[in-house]
Amino acid sequence: MSNVFKNITKSLVETVYKYFGNSSGNMLLLTSIIGVALSSIAQTGAVLLNKNYSTSQKAFMAPQELAEGCMTIFSMLLITRPIQGLAKKYVSSGKILTTDMKKYLEKHSLLEKRGNADFNLPQSVNNIVEKIKISDEFVKASENKRNKLLFEHTEVLNSYDRTLDATSAIATTAGGILSTAIVSPLIKNLVASKYQSVTMDTISKYNNGCIANSTGLKI
Repeated sequence: MSNVFKNITKSLVETVYKYFGNSSGNMLLLTSIIGVALSSIAQTGAVLLNKNYSTSQKAFMAPQELAEGCMTIFSMLLITRPIQGLAKKYVSSGKILTTDMKKYLEKHSLLEKRGNADFNLPQSVNNIVEKIKISDEFVKASENKRNKLLFEHTEVLNSYDRTLDATSAIATTAGGILSTAIVSPLIKNLVASKYQSVTMDTISKYNNGCIANSTGLKI
């Protein structure tokens, strides 16, 4: 049983890394969601196993714990994903640049285009690379010379990827803080208030029905 659990865990970790390992932002978001989900399940289990709670209390508290966990995850996705998208747009449009990226854009007369709706930094670099690859100089060059011709362009694309990854991680962290500290508590309070009202009304009707049945009254 131990080996089965270990293999399942290993497979899950490998799958998660395969699809999210190349993005720190998505990895942070995923691990946060998993953490919230596991915490919610654990708290629900603790409520159900607690002998100090009555059946009616468990019937109210267990679904509330699960609902609050779902609300937290929902608010994280609702807030974080748009912030991630905005951060990606700022980097790809050149509004967020490293010093090396700025120098590259200046050298190739692209700096004045940054921030425009139709400007995409990696696409612009790839367009330059494609022109180099079909040039006579590149076609006739040795492997070493070809690498030198492409070096600065490859480096700026690597710099872009690192900047995008770092910006995504920062955006995810900011979105997570905003959702868990402000948005999620507001949503949970509204849902809990409504749920408590409905549940207490149901429990009240149930208890009244039990009392009526025990006295032989029709309900």
